[in-house]
Amino acid sequence: MITERERKGDKLPICNFCHSN
Repeated sequence: MITERERKGDKLPICNFCHSN
């Protein structure tokens, strides 16, 4: 599962982990 920010290239480790749930 990838967040919208990741798709745009704004990879944020913290958000990633939170959305990784």
